[in-house]
Amino acid sequence: MRYTLIVASFILFFYFLFSSSLLYIPEATLRNFGFSIENPLSILTYTFVHVGPSHLIANLILLIAVGVIAEKKLSFSDYLSIYILSGATAAITFALLNPNTILVGASASIAGLLMAAFIVDAKKAFFYTAAALILSSFVAIPLLSMMVDLYRGSLASEEFLSSRMLENVSNKKAILEEELSRLSSEKLSYEERFRQGEISEEEYRQEIANISTREEEIVRQSEEVKEEESRIITKLNKVINTKENVEQGKQRESSSPSSALIHVVGAMTALLYLYIFKRDSLWKAKPYHHSRLERRSRKSKKRLKARSYRRSNSWEKSSSNSRSTQRKERKS
Repeated sequence: MRYTLIVASFILFFYFLFSSSLLYIPEATLRNFGFSIENPLSILTYTFVHVGPSHLIANLILLIAVGVIAEKKLSFSDYLSIYILSGATAAITFALLNPNTILVGASASIAGLLMAAFIVDAKKAFFYTAAALILSSFVAIPLLSMMVDLYRGSLASEEFLSSRMLENVSNKKAILEEELSRLSSEKLSYEERFRQGEISEEEYRQEIANISTREEEIVRQSEEVKEEESRIITKLNKVINTKENVEQGKQRESSSPSSALIHVVGAMTALLYLYIFKRDSLWKAKPYHHSRLERRSRKSKKRLKARSYRRSNSWEKSSSNSRSTQRKERKS
């Protein structure tokens, strides 16, 4: 199972790398690493890029189901060659027929491994594939969709709370600014009164010192409020970006069609590879359908042998009966 785990780990690693800790890979990244005629260098990277988590989990479940069967009779080089060649051939074929479409996902490569699994052990591959499809369609994807909806709800709540906090901080900031403006006016008033001789110098200095102390305190509070406002704005922007990423990704995932063509091309590529390079070793390995034919042949031989044995026994009995009848006739 180690080959399959290596490939699955790479798929997961690149998904989280390309998604930048978000739930969905941004569309710009999909365009950069998805395969198309305009971007031929991504023929190796497009299999590690997926439209969304549902697309990812469905491919991973099927990969694990068929990969553990295929790797029993294949070396790592053969396993990797089938994965890469199936994906590359399917991508080129799809791009030639759909020049304005971007291809992402590992399903074509997995289709090649699926064909290898059926050649190695058809019966087990059939049941594993059926189990993987049932698990994906009725358990994993619905559960993941429910978790995504809950995550969307939590993002909406977090956005609402962050907006309220930002509003409160903005009100507090406005109050502090008003207080600073009032203290500045009060300071000017004391200066005017001092110039007109309405208050003594000592009283003037004392009042100005009190106002300056209050101003310093308000400035300190204003700095704290500004820092808090900056943190809230950063958090709010992150929540908004994540929410937009989820909304766009969910819509993109639901509207992205799947192509049967790439699956067929990927499977046929794997079949051609195995026929050219692994025909003798796979026959000697006695896959399920080969061994099944051999078992049927052995059973047929046993039946023929048993029939011939019964016929020989019946012939011996009939001959012995005829001899005994002849003896009786002679005696009589």
